[in-house]
Amino acid sequence: MKKYAQDFALLLTYVTLVILTRTVFHIDSNVEFIIGTSLCAGYFFKHKKLSLLVPISSLVISDFIIGNSMIFIFTWTGFTIVPMIGFLYNSVE
Repeated sequence: MKKYAQDFALLLTYVTLVILTRTVFHIDSNVEFIIGTSLCAGYFFKHKKLSLLVPISSLVISDFIIGNSMIFIFTWTGFTIVPMIGFLYNSVE
């Protein structure tokens, strides 16, 4: 359980940061910090499956607060590809 503690703390930090930037500190409609945090999650997490939880849980919680349209599946799918890019970049080095 101890090996997941650091990843879980990082996961909570990323998700909280994304939710706050999408709801409270909303800058503009095209500024999404979720892409940067998802890319960092794919690169820095030791357990790569947890990196997919960053965009999914962030989007579920923040979309529940701010609402979303019927194209949410396409939006969520696009944001779940980003941690995979970070994971692939980390495995190439």
